[in-house]
Amino acid sequence: MNFFFRTNFNEKIGLGHLFRCLRLIRYFETQGHSCYLFTDLLKKRFHFLKNFNVIPIYKKKVHFFDQKKGVIQFTKATKNFKKGIVVIDDYRIGVDWEKRISRYHKKVAVIDDLNKKHYLDYIINYNPSFDLTGNFNYKNVLKKNCKILLGHKFSILEKKKKRKKSNNFNVIMYNGSSGDLIFFEKIIKFFLLKQEKLHKKNVIFKVVIGPFSKNKERILNFSKKNKQIIPILNCYDLNEILFDANLFVGSAGVSSFETAFNKLPSILFQVNDNQKVQSKYMEKIGHFIILKLKDLYTYEKISQLILLAKVQYKRFLYLSKNQKFLIDSKGTKRILENIIKKNITQRIDNKANKKLIENQYIRKVNDKDINHYLYSRNLKLNRDHSVTLEKIIPIDHYIWWFTTKRISHVLIKNNKRILYLYDDKIFSDKTYDYLDHVLLV
Repeated sequence: MNFFFRTNFNEKIGLGHLFRCLRLIRYFETQGHSCYLFTDLLKKRFHFLKNFNVIPIYKKKVHFFDQKKGVIQFTKATKNFKKGIVVIDDYRIGVDWEKRISRYHKKVAVIDDLNKKHYLDYIINYNPSFDLTGNFNYKNVLKKNCKILLGHKFSILEKKKKRKKSNNFNVIMYNGSSGDLIFFEKIIKFFLLKQEKLHKKNVIFKVVIGPFSKNKERILNFSKKNKQIIPILNCYDLNEILFDANLFVGSAGVSSFETAFNKLPSILFQVNDNQKVQSKYMEKIGHFIILKLKDLYTYEKISQLILLAKVQYKRFLYLSKNQKFLIDSKGTKRILENIIKKNITQRIDNKANKKLIENQYIRKVNDKDINHYLYSRNLKLNRDHSVTLEKIIPIDHYIWWFTTKRISHVLIKNNKRILYLYDDKIFSDKTYDYLDHVLLV
């Protein structure tokens, strides 16, 4: 079967879409299929495209993507091949393009992070929030009998290397293939400047420099002056460098799944819209420390959080291993089976369990409560009874959480967290005698 992959990459969008396609291509070709990769423009031959059939569609840079013209160019580029299956991984392509291209090829599939409207035969979306299929907007599926492949079981990963112990505390820093590295430079400088010699002695910062990274020279120059900074060049698969890592600090894109696959403690930043997944769903794949783009500017606080990860590593490791949804490398196989064969499971049907189990008890708060505790604290009814009326931002909460000696408890009712209690105050399920020591949920 011919597979035609339509994607794009450049300084602005990075390599995420491209590398998902390359991983699928590598697996599909081992199964005897012919794969071709179509991009906008290829100014130069990149090393990571060396063993792939890459066909540029345009002769000059596309400033505005027109759906109709885009289809014409794509059909021209594929007209000399036998009809096959088109796989789209490009946010610019919409319903009009999909409808038109369906007339020329057997089937059309899309890898979608955003739950957009689509008219095609297969939708692949491995966002962990869609493991609970009730969260998916099925009204956006416009074509009848479309197969919908949802959830972590369809994550596009390759086999990982065997974990290796190191005498150092290795911190991998990655801001995508086109992100700005100046953030990492400043975070590292604060860490080396502020932290005690005892704790910073064996910390090694491995900074991944992508082909489109900004301020890469600053990291290269910094590494020449300090042996604790190691620049990583020509790395196009994080699995190649995660095998001896202790902590990951970086963007929450595809790397969220790669680090979850390796059960690696992580401090993640949601820098793009497609990375904005609620913490309660990220927790299901072992990610509990989730920050926003603006938090990247709090260099000193992030350096402090990195230190806490080192000092209290067992707690961070416990969270990364606490996965309800286990990530594996079989997603590519599951995707191909669903496209080629009939009657394969379309999705992992994990609808929210609405059956209530009647129970009520109090337990000690643990690290898995870290984000729910913050959510509860920031509710208006709790802020109104607090010394601080403003919402607490996540970075401040995380630092407090791993430094506080407070002992807190939580009331569980019907398997839901109802309220938090602290300072060993007495709690009655009928009256809240110590409201200043209670967080309502």
